[in-house]
Amino acid sequence: MNKMKSYTLCFFLFLVFNLQAQSQKDGLVALINAEKKSAKAKINFVANSNTQNYDIIYQCRLLKQKYQGNRF
Repeated sequence: MNKMKSYTLCFFLFLVFNLQAQSQKDGLVALINAEKKSAKAKINFVANSNTQNYDIIYQCRLLKQKYQGNRF
């Protein structure tokens, strides 16, 4: 009788772990799809036409003139 209990226990444990592995696999597929979408958005980036000619050096000079030595 003890042998039968151990076989049944092993079978149910195997069944439970197998079902959990399937659910993790689905989560992995969702993660892969999300990463693909994120990478595609970075590759197909379109800059705003209003900010393409932004001159950062000029903006820094304006800030320096405005604050004249005061630290931020």
